[in-house]
Order: sequence, then structure tokens, then C-alpha cells
Amino acid sequence: MALTLFHVSDVHFGAEDRTALAAFAARVADERPDAVICTGDITMRGTVREFNAAAAWFAGLAAPVAIEPGNHDVPYYWELPLRLARPFARYDAFHVKTSRPPQVPGLTLVSLPTVAAAQWRLNWSKGRVSPRGFAAARAALDVALDARRARGFGDAGRRGGGCSALGPRPRCV
Repeated sequence: MALTLFHVSDVHFGAEDRTALAAFAARVADERPDAVICTGDITMRGTVREFNAAAAWFAGLAAPVAIEPGNHDVPYYWELPLRLARPFARYDAFHVKTSRPPQVPGLTLVSLPTVAAAQWRLNWSKGRVSPRGFAAARAALDVALDARRARGFGDAGRRGGGCSALGPRPRCV
């Protein structure tokens, strides 16, 4: 059985292209992919209003959804105290009510986070991979691959089962 994934990023709620979003949602409804993967920039400025609009749109998609934040998904510069103290608070609240992680045999998702609340350069929009983020992604990948091998999938992983290592806790089925 073929696996079908749809990928979307940079939907930028707050400055979203409603025509493009409607077309994507219609295609998801028509094609019924195994999962939709969103890799960041869900919002334009990381506001509650933008996350609420995004949550409503993602909830309407007819597929499981895995979501990771982008550099636009933390409070903007005019909210510097929140950005520095709790940069992912709004994203985390959005993620809890929106993410419907795919439980797809044969699918492994591992995220390498590149979003930083602040950096030692003027342009904070340029992502970076921290040593801690790299170590977490590497560990999640190792857990996922070890679980696949333990279930007899071998390195190619062709016999079903799947893992999602997006977020802090890898899950395997």
C-alpha cells in the first residue's frame, strides 16, 4: 500500500492566503492523505488570534496532522519579555488542541528544531540548530530506528509499523 503525505509550511495566519488554504484543504478532502505534515510558520507574528485561526483551519483538515513551529510562531519582537521567558507558550497551547499525530504503519517523523527565541545576531529569523536540539533529534531518531529494528523491520523498514518522533516523546506503533 502506498503512503501519501501532504506537506504544508508558511501558512502565516495573520497574513494568510485564504484561496491557497481553501485549495489545500479541498485537496486534502479529495485525496485523503495518510497525514498532513506542517513544518512551521503557522502564524505571522505568533499572536493568540493567529493561532486560533490556524487551529480552526487545521481542525477542518480531513487527515491526521503533525505540526512543528517555525520562527514566526514565537511572540514577535514587541513582546520581547514573553518571547524570552516563554517563547513557545502560545504554540504549545495551539499544539495541544490541534495536533493529531499520524499513526501510520511505516511512517517515522523526526523533527530537527531550528527556532530560537533569541540569538547573538541582529536577524533572529535565521534559524539555528542548537547542540541540545541536535542531540534530541538524534536520540529520537535512534529510538525510532531501534523500535523499527526490534519489530523486524530492518534498516529499510518495509514491513509496517511506524514511529513519530515529532515533539518531546517518540511514539511507535
